Amino acid sequence: MRDVALKDAFRELEKNSDYLFLVMDNTESYLTTKVNISVNNKSMVEILDLLLKNTNLTYSIVNRQITISRKPGIAENKEIDVKTSIKEVQQTEKKQLQEWLPMRMEKPLSEPI
Repeated sequence: MRDVALKDAFRELEKNSDYLFLVMDNTESYLTTKVNISVNNKSMVEILDLLLKNTNLTYSIVNRQITISRKPGIAENKEIDVKTSIKEVQQTEKKQLQEWLPMRMEKPLSEPI
């Protein structure tokens, strides 16, 4: 499969195998991702691992049904407020430092900090 969208790759695999694909609604934004893989002499698991390798998608196989879904913990493609995220990280680091420093100051000065 050369320069083919994931959704087309799933259709092709379904057409040429005994498997049925169930693609969850929350994966739509990923289905146009283009892939290039060789499927010769590979199991379905190997093919799916290659197809989904650099995506936020995962799969499960139950009998002859393959379910494609978003990896757990992966949010939809949404813009994030970078300033807010950086501020949250800075606040967390500051809090950790404030908790750590008093403990270190109680130790004798001969110990390295």
